[in-house]
Amino acid sequence: MFKISLFLLGLLSLVSCTHDAVNHSIEEEKELNTINDLYKNTALEIKIYFDSKDIESFSTSEYIIRQSNTSNPLDFSIRSYLDGVSEEELDLGFKTNNLGIKFFKIKVKVKDRTALINFISKDLNIESPEQILNFDYNIFKTAEQFDYIDDVEICINNISNYQMAFLANEEPIDCPFSF
Repeated sequence: MFKISLFLLGLLSLVSCTHDAVNHSIEEEKELNTINDLYKNTALEIKIYFDSKDIESFSTSEYIIRQSNTSNPLDFSIRSYLDGVSEEELDLGFKTNNLGIKFFKIKVKVKDRTALINFISKDLNIESPEQILNFDYNIFKTAEQFDYIDDVEICINNISNYQMAFLANEEPIDCPFSF
């Protein structure tokens, strides 16, 4: 009789612990759902413009929506652009055009409603003028979506005339802004 009582007591204890664990996981799940809801409510939908191929095989730009809850959505959007597209987005026809930048440092500042962006990288891989034009266009469109941006100035490796310096071997002009 004592063995059966001990067995029943152990079983009752196990059931009690299991009940507490289930309640605890339900409470944790509710807390996670609340956090996710708060994130969704505070997250900002940002358009990141990427190159895409249409049926005539020339490049156009379209945007992908990404979520950001950072205090600097402009910086987030530019970094997101440089990070490129996911496998799923690649399958949808989007492509990364980040001038071959794999390791980069980016400086972003807003002054007088102008986004000042300087990309620093040693591993540029520029293959065509269209690649630079598309890069510029995508960065401009991505930055200009914000209400506080009216214009965008881009420098690459502290060169403001990077298009002509890289493609036409013109003498580089120093970037007019530094920070």
